[in-house]
Amino acid sequence: MLIAIDTNVLVYATNSDAPENEPCHRLVRAVAEGRLAATVFPQMLLEFYAVVTNRRRFAQPLTSDQARKQMGAFRRAIPVLGFLPEALTQLDRLLRTSEKIGGDVFDAAIAAQMKAHHLEVICTYNLRDFAGYQEIKASLPETILEALG
Repeated sequence: MLIAIDTNVLVYATNSDAPENEPCHRLVRAVAEGRLAATVFPQMLLEFYAVVTNRRRFAQPLTSDQARKQMGAFRRAIPVLGFLPEALTQLDRLLRTSEKIGGDVFDAAIAAQMKAHHLEVICTYNLRDFAGYQEIKASLPETILEALG
């Protein structure tokens, strides 16, 4: 089963000071080593760049060059799935039925992309962000790592 990896997991995997760093780093390594089938969407990489280069959101922000290099490392380690046109139809349906507004559109877009690619699980620390989407299960990195054994 292929899972999606949310932006926060990428951010924590990069931030060695975060308590979540160790499981997130292990999870990314498991994907890179082929022990876990996972993917990201371009949106997650863009969100990663936005977070880690922003002083208000990241205690020790990365430079543009550092962030780009880390994005490249993630791209080599984790397959990136493109945005399918079907995802726009899914997004419209999700927005219409959930009435998400503001920044919630970004999680809705991830859910729509997951549905378009027939993915059912997202690895995230933001479990509540995906709770309202049918056919999508949000799981913590620790839970996914436990299942790996």
